Amino acid sequence: MNSLSKRIVSSVTALVLAASGATVFGGAKAENTVTAAGSYNYAEALQKSMFFYEVQQAGELPEWNEVSWRGDSMVNDVVPGGWFDAGDHLKFVLTNAYSATLLGWGLVEYGDAVKKAGLDELYKNNLKWGLDYIVESDKGDSIVYMIGEGSFDHVWWGSPEVYMNKYLLKGGKDPRPAYTCQDSCIEAQMACALAAGYMVFGDENYLKHAKDLFKRADAEKSIGDDKEEHPYYKPSSFYDDLFFAANWLYKATGEKDYLDKATSYVPNLDKEQQSEEMKFTWGHCWDDTTQGAMLLYAQNTGEDEWKTQVKKHLEYWTTGYGGKQISHTPDGLAWLFQWGSLRHATTTAFLASLASDTIFKDDADLSKKYNEFAKSTMDYCFGDNANKMSYVLGMGENNPKAPHHRAASGIHDDHWNELGTTPKAAEANGETWQTEYAHTLYGALVGGPSSDDSYKDQVNSYENSEVAIDYNAGFTAELCALIED
Repeated sequence: MNSLSKRIVSSVTALVLAASGATVFGGAKAENTVTAAGSYNYAEALQKSMFFYEVQQAGELPEWNEVSWRGDSMVNDVVPGGWFDAGDHLKFVLTNAYSATLLGWGLVEYGDAVKKAGLDELYKNNLKWGLDYIVESDKGDSIVYMIGEGSFDHVWWGSPEVYMNKYLLKGGKDPRPAYTCQDSCIEAQMACALAAGYMVFGDENYLKHAKDLFKRADAEKSIGDDKEEHPYYKPSSFYDDLFFAANWLYKATGEKDYLDKATSYVPNLDKEQQSEEMKFTWGHCWDDTTQGAMLLYAQNTGEDEWKTQVKKHLEYWTTGYGGKQISHTPDGLAWLFQWGSLRHATTTAFLASLASDTIFKDDADLSKKYNEFAKSTMDYCFGDNANKMSYVLGMGENNPKAPHHRAASGIHDDHWNELGTTPKAAEANGETWQTEYAHTLYGALVGGPSSDDSYKDQVNSYENSEVAIDYNAGFTAELCALIED
């Protein structure tokens, strides 16, 4: 048994939620681990989610990384380390920050449960990896917002360890391109992550950078127009992120100036379309942090007005509000958007659990409804659906077979990389794209089903089969909440 197998078995065995089925790593199929009560082993899922974040590590890997099939990669990047964004090899400080914020939030609110499960050190190691990258991406007068070359990255299919060999042969340079900018949205989200990190680790350097980043973001109040070749992750607003950051800094420091700043942003928050009503229908995500920020604001102020705003959002996602309700699949999944449907649902599940445990804890009926929504959403991911498919890789007997992920493919030789400009183009030319992977991407949450519960298990069905650090972020935070229950 390798060290990761030992770690999984020893930690999970010690849990109250001990599983009836054994988990075997090293390429073997994992059993569907269910407790006697029929509930999935959320602690095991949390541990496997940490495995996914270790898979995503770029640069010189730390000694504690236990992914046997990963090695050092892109070691000369201008900002080393960090997480690869998705199934590719690009790095974005925005998605690193967004993901670290949610991972940190899960630990801030449910750290005792994580520690009781024996996962505290593992969780903190992975969180710190993301936070340190965010710090190094802050250059004082600008931020390094992106590293890599998308025009090459998205037409090449192979493992990160051999990426640079091919990139240099195609005329690329080492280090890879690094792009800088000034951007209130990104700077504010970096501040959120580092404020949460300060609460977890007590690292004064995290707090210093968080304060500096927020100060710049607030002064600029703009979405950077100086981004060179930036077709990815274009923020659409910044007041939501400033609101989020001010609330995080107040939560971390107790300094009233930050709460006053948060209050000053409220009139500028987005409204519902063709309405003067504050937005409540969209989900918390990298491009819209309004709902998570509002929950923090309700916690920070204790005022009923903001608790009501949180309730409107969660009612819309559950039983409906004001004659409006989110769409649901036939199997009952709250379904917001085609691209990465499960990341939206699981992140809202986390907000529902946290609201239930904090601002609505004294309302038994409301608390029960939101907790049931959160649990049913997560259980859908683990296999409570008509497809009987677990969309969490390595959990359950029926998983997607072709996640869109280059490293897990295990491809190291060049002939796979010449099949066409994209997997779709290769298939159009009669080529067979990869359908069997060398490695199991334990713990990764795939994008998820379409609105009719169907799932297209193909590499080129990005909307369904992509995995990403932001997809796993809210999912991971909600697992922290579930293991406390």
